[in-house]
Amino acid sequence: MRLCLHGNVGIAGSVAVVGTWDPFLTEHRRLAIHLRNVARRARLTGVAIILEPAPTSFTWPRREWPVYHALEARRAFLKSCGVLTTLVVRLRRDETEEGAAFFVRRVAKRIGLRLLLVGAKQSLGPASKGSHGAIRSACRNNKIRMSVFPTRARLARLQRQVRYLLAKGDLRRARSLVGSHPILANKQLRNSFWTAADYDAVLLRPLDTALESNLLRRIQLRSGRIYVNGRAKQLAPKALLAVLARRHR
Repeated sequence: MRLCLHGNVGIAGSVAVVGTWDPFLTEHRRLAIHLRNVARRARLTGVAIILEPAPTSFTWPRREWPVYHALEARRAFLKSCGVLTTLVVRLRRDETEEGAAFFVRRVAKRIGLRLLLVGAKQSLGPASKGSHGAIRSACRNNKIRMSVFPTRARLARLQRQVRYLLAKGDLRRARSLVGSHPILANKQLRNSFWTAADYDAVLLRPLDTALESNLLRRIQLRSGRIYVNGRAKQLAPKALLAVLARRHR
């Protein structure tokens, strides 16, 4: 497990929520605001824990896991909701089988976790090892309070639906479900479902500013490169691209 903390945790410790946060949906925005408010009331640091990649990506039936919002975009969305600190957790395939005890122990030590907010149907591992009972036991062993918040049943279903639509190249329907455009980093541009068609897109500057007004037309995503009006251009390593629409050839 690799842990990368962005931001600071105060001396009093933290309250956290765990998730992939991808795609970043309206429900995630509500949850981030809830985390911010709980943190303020408890005088703790609110931390959004981002699982990257998503543990379910290891069992994804296709070769490439469809990312809708790049990690940098998710962190920016969380920041816009008042959650200034994020912990990116990178698990190996075998570690996704360890369960709540392993996860909570490692994460708690890194961010001084005092309160863990858990979704009503959330798990932190396979079967009984990731159940609410296992999470509660892990929290008790590490002197952490656990609080369950209600989540809409459609959230996980909506995330799955968006991933399948993205993998099929149905950008229009995926965007209608999410309510915002896909935002991709360089490494996502190499995925086959982006290289198979042409798209209109805009190059993003830092995400707290408006989209660049200059629309990049006739973009082809091939092997991590973009083609603008038939001319090849290389994106900067940390560039982000917002995909607007699929073009008809």
